[in-house]
Amino acid sequence: MVLDIQAFTKLRPYLFHATARSNLACIRDERALLSPSLLSGDTATQRDKPLMVWRGPFRITLRDQLPLQRGHVQLCGGWTRSDLIEALNARVFFWPGNADEPIAHGTRLMSAYATQDEAVLRIPFRTLLAANPAKPPEFCAYNSGAPRTTAGRKSPRGPAIFTTAARWAFPLSRVVEVAFVRGVALPPDTMIKTGSNWVPLWNSNRGSRLTTACSGRASRAAEA
Repeated sequence: MVLDIQAFTKLRPYLFHATARSNLACIRDERALLSPSLLSGDTATQRDKPLMVWRGPFRITLRDQLPLQRGHVQLCGGWTRSDLIEALNARVFFWPGNADEPIAHGTRLMSAYATQDEAVLRIPFRTLLAANPAKPPEFCAYNSGAPRTTAGRKSPRGPAIFTTAARWAFPLSRVVEVAFVRGVALPPDTMIKTGSNWVPLWNSNRGSRLTTACSGRASRAAEA
């Protein structure tokens, strides 16, 4: 079975990403989302609390990985726990959804962090793909960083957990996460949730000035 990208973007036309509000200045400046390993230089350490790192003049908060509980994971395919953490830290993750909200997995996890100072971004999947033509998306049938034991069965984690569209083996509705290795450049129509409304991440004037200055730098960082 192959995942039909066009069909998937009709079923789930938007992708959602949650981040600390303190990260927005850097995101707006670089016009990109970058992976934790790229930002921190640490590839295989599980974060038991939020980690503060600096990227130029910007302070970045990397969320803790407390939902990644060892007792709910069934490692397979020769993976070690370090392999799993390295794979998670190397990617930027999105929940797919409609114009209003992500799928249930995403809304549950956002609710768990609701007391924190979180910002939620919404990006049309098609324009994100167009902004990153050399970055194939990966698809995951699980909430990869928050495993659960169901009916006594632990959640599998191994090399096949993140797959390209060509290797997807499930119905479209089974996609829980969309991921990109190292990071992605953000398109101009990226939105941020303010109250109950979605508004542009960049205002029209500032966004147009930043596009030429920063888009090349962001693309190089994400694709390096």
